[in-house]
Order: sequence, then C-alpha cells, then structure tokens
Amino acid sequence: MSLLFACTGKQINPNYRVEKTWAKDHERSSKVHVLKKNAQFANGKRVLEKGQKYVEMTEADIKEVDSLVEKYLYRNVSIEHLDKDSNTLSFYFRQYLCYEENRKIFVFVNLYAYRATKYDTRTTNAFADNPSEIVINSMEGNIKGYMILLVNLSEKTIKSR
Repeated sequence: MSLLFACTGKQINPNYRVEKTWAKDHERSSKVHVLKKNAQFANGKRVLEKGQKYVEMTEADIKEVDSLVEKYLYRNVSIEHLDKDSNTLSFYFRQYLCYEENRKIFVFVNLYAYRATKYDTRTTNAFADNPSEIVINSMEGNIKGYMILLVNLSEKTIKSR
C-alpha cells in the first residue's frame, strides 16, 4: 500500500505563526550580511566548493559589489512600480561570500526580498536562519523574490547562477 501526501501551501499548525519582513522596509545597514567561510545552503551543501579559498570582504569590496549588482538589476530585473530614480538594490537583503579561484576574485551574491521568522504561539520562541551562516533562498532557481548571482570582481562582470 502506498500513501500520497500533498502540500497546499497553507499553514496547518496553529501553534506557529510565520511573519515576513520585507527588505524594502529596512535601512541599508541591516540588509547586508557577509557569509562566513563555512556557510551553507538549507540542504547542508556548502557554498564554497573544492578549489575555492575564502577571502575577507572589505567595505570597499562591498560597495563595489553593490554598485555592480545595482547596475545588473536595473538592466535585468523588472520590479513593479519602480522608476529610473529608484534604487533597485533596496528591494533586497543581501548575502555576500568572497573567494579566490584560479587567481581571480569572485563574490557569491544571494538576494532575497524578504526573510521569514517563525513564532511559537505557545511560548516566546522565534526561529529564523542565521543570515551569516545559512543562505536564505527558496532553492527553486532565480525567481523575483530570490536571486543568486556570481560577481567576478577581477573582471567586473556578473552572471546569474
């Protein structure tokens, strides 16, 4: 005998409440997180792969990556109600991880429009992934609310991952 279960996407556990916090409602300083060298995806896979060496990011690196990503988003991502004077990057929380590979410097960039916090309604407990250790991404590919990019700082180029 086989059992088949399906998820409707509705919250079925009344003991928990999930709250979304949107990046557009936060100051810039709380939107940037530099991932630790042992950072991983929700499935346990590490961000850094064999042959990649972790590099500490400087404030100048962060500003340069912000600038490159902002230009990329403006050219490639459509956000409703956005005019040419808006800062597209302000719609996303950002996670950066800098590394060296084959004598070139790269930055793994994860963008996410919101973060979710799960609250236990029976206690004062709250649960959320640590944005310095876990990549906050749906792992369903690049969709409007989540996006992974790879910035080649050595060549000043970006590609979608």
